[in-house]
Amino acid sequence: MTDTTLSPVNGLLRQLQVATDDIARDMVTAYIDQIPEYAQMPEAARNEVRRISRANLDVWLSSVAEQRPARPDELAQFTASARSRARARFPLESLLHAYRIGGTVLWAALRREIAGGSQEDLTAGLDLAEEVLRYVDQVSTAVAQAYLDEREELITTEERHHRQLIDLLLDEGPSSVVTEERAAAGGLTLAESYWVITVVVPDRRQVRTVIWRLRTVPTEQSVIAITTEHNILMLWPASADSGIQSLRRTHQALAAEDIDTLFAVAGPATRSLRTAAEESKTVAALSPDLTGIVRLDDLPLRALIQQSGARVREIVRDLVTPLLTYDQEHGADLAATLDAFIDSGASPRTTATRLYVHRNTVSYRLNRIASLTGLDPHQPRELFLLYAGLELTRHPGPAQ
Repeated sequence: MTDTTLSPVNGLLRQLQVATDDIARDMVTAYIDQIPEYAQMPEAARNEVRRISRANLDVWLSSVAEQRPARPDELAQFTASARSRARARFPLESLLHAYRIGGTVLWAALRREIAGGSQEDLTAGLDLAEEVLRYVDQVSTAVAQAYLDEREELITTEERHHRQLIDLLLDEGPSSVVTEERAAAGGLTLAESYWVITVVVPDRRQVRTVIWRLRTVPTEQSVIAITTEHNILMLWPASADSGIQSLRRTHQALAAEDIDTLFAVAGPATRSLRTAAEESKTVAALSPDLTGIVRLDDLPLRALIQQSGARVREIVRDLVTPLLTYDQEHGADLAATLDAFIDSGASPRTTATRLYVHRNTVSYRLNRIASLTGLDPHQPRELFLLYAGLELTRHPGPAQ
């Protein structure tokens, strides 16, 4: 119940002010219960979180009592804390999640205070709930901007260290004295061997986020990554505890954030890292339609096509020209049917299921392909030629 000698709003504020220590404690408990990064914090860090939560309560109470937004000087301690979190590689999403949880905990405290009260108490509680939302929005915006500003400064500083180190690694390898000295100067730990990876990020707006994620992956040795003209070049430690499985988990984590990437992988390599880097660029060039983790071994036909002479590529490509022309002139789906047939292990039944058509329709289309090209899709060798022809139309290889 509120103090009846005050206005309902001021009475509620007084009751909340008395309970700020308890509310701050409840906030930290909720962070720990709901956010894994907070659950993993040492006690000293949790005490700092508790202090910041209490300070947020004090600023909110003052701003509401004085009917104004929080001032920049009041928010300064929260933006400074956000910059500290960025330097510690604490996820921004978790930090902002904590502020939302804090607002929820404060609203729960408000509900307890107005429970069983008058209509005026209820109205005052709803007014203060609106103030909670407004404050959470204001402080979250300030905190997020401070975090991103600090992250950008860190990325820029790290970029210089990583770029210098990658140049040395590509030229000298990880075991040279000068490479080791440069790594130590940048606070980086070298591995004995590396996967060399070209990371393709189709949405260029996400490149900075991706490189931040890659550099903050917890590995025993440092992940070294730099931006290139179009992509990211990354050296990923190939030790037993940071091998391809860890790389796969990292790719999956990016996908979970709706960030599409291609990891074009070469190696692992101890020497000749520059050769591995060129191979990873080749894999990326061969995979413009792919995402996921791809190695040259996964693209034997595309690699073969790239190495073939122009005349050979022209001959193979011409094998499927009649069916592509037919599709274009008649609005047909022969190429799509052939793709589905190949992906279905040459099973007409599975192809029909994939395309949502009758099996007889698939048979008709395959017969039409045979009559147009002179190659029977039911014959493995001839199906391979058709597949090679389709691949050549999509990935024509280098001009010669």
